[in-house]
Amino acid sequence: MKMQSQRDVRWPNQTMTFTSVKQGWQVLSGAGRTVICSLFALYVAMIFLNSSKLNSLLMLSNIPVFGLMLLHYLHSRGHPRFEEVSLTEELRLDNGQVCIGNYVFPDTVRKLVIGRQDINGPGFLQLAWNGGEQWLFPVEEIPSVRHFFRQHAPHIQVINE
Repeated sequence: MKMQSQRDVRWPNQTMTFTSVKQGWQVLSGAGRTVICSLFALYVAMIFLNSSKLNSLLMLSNIPVFGLMLLHYLHSRGHPRFEEVSLTEELRLDNGQVCIGNYVFPDTVRKLVIGRQDINGPGFLQLAWNGGEQWLFPVEEIPSVRHFFRQHAPHIQVINE
């Protein structure tokens, strides 16, 4: 008898946090940190050296945009990387309800989306209308995941993306 997994295999919400930005900064090389600091210092120096006050104000107003772009870049480098989990091993039927790991699909699920995150993968399964739960898995498993839902949950419409 196959032992069922009790771990949560959902893809975590990748919102920006102080920790992810801090980790992104720590991942940068010394040269990368120097380039970022130099570009920011050069931009601020251009603001103060500019003779036109209107131009300086316009450039000054762009500092938050530069900061947000930098925060997003650092976050993308610092958030936890995708850890491939075999969805076919985690996907099961329990008392007539579809389960992935320890997550039980609600009875209200009528549609789900299966597709590729990008051209090389990974694959994803998303309950876009039920809280946005999402799972990432190896792209090679997409056909077997689709087959599972066609066979064991025909009442759920699978949208291919």
